[in-house]
Amino acid sequence: MRSAGGWGVLKHARRMKAHLKGDERILGDSDFVMQVLESAQEHPPGKHPHRVKARSVAAYLAVRRMGMDGTTVGKRMGVGQSTISRAVTRGEKLMAELEISFP
Repeated sequence: MRSAGGWGVLKHARRMKAHLKGDERILGDSDFVMQVLESAQEHPPGKHPHRVKARSVAAYLAVRRMGMDGTTVGKRMGVGQSTISRAVTRGEKLMAELEISFP
């Protein structure tokens, strides 16, 4: 509130339909905050393609090549057994597409 200029400035900005995102003393101006928020929306939590691929290959190797059961792998990765099952299928396809061999 102080960084915006006090209550009077905030009330005036609200009447003019100008909304401030964050405290400028900490985060910088609203344009910067909006830019960061928009960039965060491009990659929601858990939706990082490289991580998904890496986890899928790891799940495939653990289950199909090393003989671990999906429930155990899921617990170690912090996901459920059905997620591991889908990851194993994805990992198998990725290994074939990228022509990766594992002894």
